[in-house]
Amino acid sequence: MPMSVSAAAFAMHETIRTNTKGILVAVIVAVAARFLSEHYGAPTKLMPLLLGIALNFLSEDGPCKLGIKLQRAACYVLAWHFWE
Repeated sequence: MPMSVSAAAFAMHETIRTNTKGILVAVIVAVAARFLSEHYGAPTKLMPLLLGIALNFLSEDGPCKLGIKLQRAACYVLAWHFWE
């Protein structure tokens, strides 16, 4: 039985609401890594690794866990970061 429009909209709203904080963290890491690598001459692939190590605790528990674990969002953010 297909879902009604309001049930589908509610499900999409809940998915977005639960993943937004983690996706925002991933975007901030990508932007910060690009800034650090451009302004300080550090290797571009090293900065996200170091920032990821520093922010690893966010993926264990809490409101950012689901968004960080969302593999597609991480792939899109990393593809954007390394795309030049």
